[in-house]
Amino acid sequence: MIIKISTFSNHIDFTNNELNVLEIEDKKLFSNIVTSFYNSINDEPSKETLILLKNNEVVSISKCMFMIMDIYSYDFNVKKINNKLISILEQNIINDEDLRYDVEKKIYELANLIPEITSVFSLDLIWDNDIKIQKLLNLFSIKIDQNSEDSYLHRTLRAIDIVRELGLCDILVLCNLKSYLDEEELIELYKYIKYKEQKTLILESKVDEKTIYDERKMIIDYYFNDYIIE
Repeated sequence: MIIKISTFSNHIDFTNNELNVLEIEDKKLFSNIVTSFYNSINDEPSKETLILLKNNEVVSISKCMFMIMDIYSYDFNVKKINNKLISILEQNIINDEDLRYDVEKKIYELANLIPEITSVFSLDLIWDNDIKIQKLLNLFSIKIDQNSEDSYLHRTLRAIDIVRELGLCDILVLCNLKSYLDEEELIELYKYIKYKEQKTLILESKVDEKTIYDERKMIIDYYFNDYIIE
């Protein structure tokens, strides 16, 4: 997969490397590009034109990319993640004949208790007997456990796990990790990204021509010149 940014000659290439870093020296340009990624992923207009290619064909950025702006304050139970979690659980139940039978039997037994529960009223009451598996799962408020005491690194590793296990995207976009992680922590994260085979783009507001571990860098300097370092 390849990401092209309008007006720049080089591109972000995931063909042979899961790990790409885009470093931008000009603060205003950095802000524009971060906002453009965010807007494109959320199907909103953006200042910079971003093009995502998969097997040489243009594909939807909103369907193939997922972005976390601030990993430390990010809520891992946003609607998109929670819906995906419930959808996978529901499909797993549907695909397992024995489990599906057990779940539907329990739903039927619960539904049969409603007349007894509502008998305390003389009112005419109605209710929905057609309870789907998805409704049952939502009833239990199944969510991803979030530990506020996790370190920045551990939260980032957790984000990789969530994205990978739920199949949320092809490419995960993260911002300014190098402001919070030292070199040893970055190497640990990079190794985990490679192990999980999760294509990841890291956007950084500082330029450093030194590479760490297996980084592939695209640098845009103060004069808007762009070049690749591997």
